[in-house]
Amino acid sequence: MHDTFSEEFDIDFKEIIRHEPGRRVFWRLITECGTFATNFDNDPLRHAYNTGVRSFGLKLYNEISEKHPVYFDMMIQESRINHIE
Repeated sequence: MHDTFSEEFDIDFKEIIRHEPGRRVFWRLITECGTFATNFDNDPLRHAYNTGVRSFGLKLYNEISEKHPVYFDMMIQESRINHIE
């Protein structure tokens, strides 16, 4: 069952990322997670929360860059053209 779920997830993921709106959503999620920012906060609870959110952003970033490098490059280029941050 796990393999089927994983295969379905990969198919669904590719279906979303192959379209420009899907890449915009993924880029927005990646940046909103603070993937490219520090997660440090003096408040230990806020720091823990930031770390968890950033971890998700990094996981999404790695998923796209490793499994779909062509779409990853497209996403980066589109974010620069559209100034999405």
